[in-house]
Amino acid sequence: SLRLSIGSFIAAEWLLPALPEFRAAHPEIEIIIETDLRSADLSRDDVDIALRFGSGRWTGVTAHRLIAIQAVPVCAPALLPETLSASTIGALPRLESTPVPDGWSMWASSAGIELPKAEHSLHLDSYQSLIQAAEGGLGIALGMRPLIDPILARGRLVPAWPEAVRVPFSYFLLHRPGDESRPEIAQFLDWVNKV
Repeated sequence: SLRLSIGSFIAAEWLLPALPEFRAAHPEIEIIIETDLRSADLSRDDVDIALRFGSGRWTGVTAHRLIAIQAVPVCAPALLPETLSASTIGALPRLESTPVPDGWSMWASSAGIELPKAEHSLHLDSYQSLIQAAEGGLGIALGMRPLIDPILARGRLVPAWPEAVRVPFSYFLLHRPGDESRPEIAQFLDWVNKV
């Protein structure tokens, strides 16, 4: 068996749609997916693989970069300002991620703009809740491309800035050092790098 710890949004929007291919190729590997908000500790928790968002600098684990992220402000179509500028998107209620509290300042710095302080904000502890709040018209969120591309394609959200910018964080697959020699982990690593 292979026990994975993964955030609920990346599980629902990225991993689960692709997983039937892995299951067809490796029916002998039982997959157990845990979508707990608490990050699993690979040194003590019963987890084989964790998918995490960050800089890639974790101690005591082997990290493989899976998805480079570009961030772009997104909102429900009804909230999209006629003119996109730092002041018009700054006037919208801002949806903030509690796990990445400096996300907006990181994005503004990468985009080379000065974003005004939010007049109204809503703080959410999961990315899935953040995107659902944006879809519901509660404010503007930072969309992580390519993960939100299917949502953009369906028109549930629209970009509120002309271009996405690379941010210093990515999604990484983590496992214990040496575990890549376990057949089920090696097979999963090989497959997930092609998704």
